Amino acid sequence: MTIRSRLLASFAVVAGLLMLPMAYGLQQLRAVRGIAVALRTEHAEAYAALGTLREGLVEFDRHARSYVIVPDPAFRSGLGQALARAGEATGRLASVGYTQAEPLGADLDSLGARTRALDLLVAAGRAEEATAFLRQAVQPLLGQAQSWVRPLDDAIGRASTAAASAAQEITATALRTATLTSALALLLGAGVALWVTAALTGPLSRLRRNMASVAGGTIAAGPLPYLRADEIGDLCRSFASMTQRLAELDRMRGEFLNVVSHDLKAPLNLIRGCAELIEEGDREGRGSDRHELLRSIREHVEVLTKRVEQLLSLGRFEARAYPLHPEEIPVGPTFESLRTAYARQARHQGITLAMSIERSTPAVICADPDGLNHEIVGNLLSNALKFTPPGGRITVRVWGESDQVHFTVADTGVGIPPDELPWVFTKYYQVDGGLGGGGTGLGLAIVRQVVEAHGGLIAAQSRRPGGTVFHVSLPVAGPASDAEPPTEPIATAPETRSWPTPDARRTRPWRAQAEAESQAPPA
Repeated sequence: MTIRSRLLASFAVVAGLLMLPMAYGLQQLRAVRGIAVALRTEHAEAYAALGTLREGLVEFDRHARSYVIVPDPAFRSGLGQALARAGEATGRLASVGYTQAEPLGADLDSLGARTRALDLLVAAGRAEEATAFLRQAVQPLLGQAQSWVRPLDDAIGRASTAAASAAQEITATALRTATLTSALALLLGAGVALWVTAALTGPLSRLRRNMASVAGGTIAAGPLPYLRADEIGDLCRSFASMTQRLAELDRMRGEFLNVVSHDLKAPLNLIRGCAELIEEGDREGRGSDRHELLRSIREHVEVLTKRVEQLLSLGRFEARAYPLHPEEIPVGPTFESLRTAYARQARHQGITLAMSIERSTPAVICADPDGLNHEIVGNLLSNALKFTPPGGRITVRVWGESDQVHFTVADTGVGIPPDELPWVFTKYYQVDGGLGGGGTGLGLAIVRQVVEAHGGLIAAQSRRPGGTVFHVSLPVAGPASDAEPPTEPIATAPETRSWPTPDARRTRPWRAQAEAESQAPPA
């Protein structure tokens, strides 16, 4: 899960926790709203109907008395209207749930029948009988109907009071519950926020401490959450890979300094010893060995000069200050002169040096003469001579293809193990099995940089145990006018390949020889 997904999930959890009391409060508010609606509609309707009922019964009594005394049609009409309003009010009370109004409806029906009988007596002019009928039959029934008004009033009051009490209880309960759930939701949300914060800041703090440790010079990284499948895990794995590379580079730097000190110390010891012997021979009048001693001094000075030139070339490349002076170079004569220059050394070592220049080879190439002759071809031939045993063979093949000049340097030496091929162009790296002794591991690194500075490519192929082939391709037109030496021309290994640990690497033969030479007495 990515950090963004984790943060979104934590926000969703916190929002969900905070929504719980809100949802509960909304539910209780709906209940209170229902009670308020009931109070506003049903109970208000009941009170209004009860008032109409009371008013209708009073009007009925007044019109009945007046109609018996004065048989006016207006009083007779008022009797019917008052009784109708009372009946309608009774029906409304029953419709809102007050069943106590049902017996009142029966009394009103009976009162209507007696009102019709009273109307017949009044219409017949029988005033005394109508008055007696009103007193004995109509008024007792009217009193019975009026007796239902108070119970209905009490029932409506009790219902309204109960509804108000229920609303008050719901409100109080909702307030208590919402307060508790809100507090609980805040606590849980704070816990989730703290957990997410710790889950994010903890690894970052450990990574920051490790970075500070590396910045302070301690390359070994402490425990890191490599297994996290998010951006922090990717960052930790990248940092671990970086510290591993730094540790290896630091180890290689120490190894390089040790080797260079031996490479420089051994020739210097021999030069000093030869110089002392020449000086001693001059004092004693012995000069027969002067020539051999001077030749030994010259050879070791050349070795030292080559080592220093390699270091200077590498330093200029890394400082992006390597001077390239491209000019037109005849390809065939140049390679022939190089074959002639290295043929003597090859014969001295018992190695056959052959060269094949095909017809497709371009006549000229635009390149830096010193870079092509010494840094590229010279280093490759010297490397092949160093790793090829006596009786072996070195073959140089040159051809042209697609505005490129190609050449290969193949030998029948010890070859390169497949697992070491990605590292042969890395500075200070040496392949086991060299036959010629010393070296700083800079030759192929410089070859790679010079080739790439010319806009070309170089590749190595092992034919172990049958030797090694280096393939170089250079543009015929030379490097681009605005081309600069690459800032990081040294080949790096794929991310999936781990560096060999110091304990896993075998002791280099050139190191053993360098140590032996540094400890050997002068000849």
